[in-house]
Amino acid sequence: MKRLAKPPKGQMARRLVYYCIAVLSVVTVWAMVTKTVTPSVDLADVLTFVAAVFGGELLALLVKRVFAKPNEEDSHENYSDETV
Repeated sequence: MKRLAKPPKGQMARRLVYYCIAVLSVVTVWAMVTKTVTPSVDLADVLTFVAAVFGGELLALLVKRVFAKPNEEDSHENYSDETV
């Protein structure tokens, strides 16, 4: 059985951020089109739910990133960038 290479650090979080932003964008466009075609439709519940779920996920990833302990590799890379 062939072993796959270890994915780069943060790849899953990056994909999750792209996915959340894409879902939020698609739902917003869908809501605008639906509201334009049928003005009597109330989409407040759907938009609130989607914003809470996917916006909350983005907020959780942000908090995780801000309060993460720095690794030796990360701190070394940051210092090398500042000195150049």
